Amino acid sequence: MHVVHESVRSQQLVLQNIMFLSALTKFGLVPSHLILHVFKVFLDDFTGVNIDNTAILLEGCGRYLMRTEGTKAKMVSMASGLSRLFLP
Repeated sequence: MHVVHESVRSQQLVLQNIMFLSALTKFGLVPSHLILHVFKVFLDDFTGVNIDNTAILLEGCGRYLMRTEGTKAKMVSMASGLSRLFLP
């Protein structure tokens, strides 16, 4: 029981960190290449908790990254990769 509780708490901390990084990205405090790398890592292993992590990341700063000139092309590429996971 204690191990399960620690696992849940650990995942909650990861989600909070992702939300925090998303907010920092929108204020320009996190380099765009870092958040794009995190997004790519989540997509490379798109199973389990990484699905939730990707959703939180996209919700937090996805629109910002899609509309920013420096990251738009990379985000379009990653979004097409994400759509290929769902569309055969």
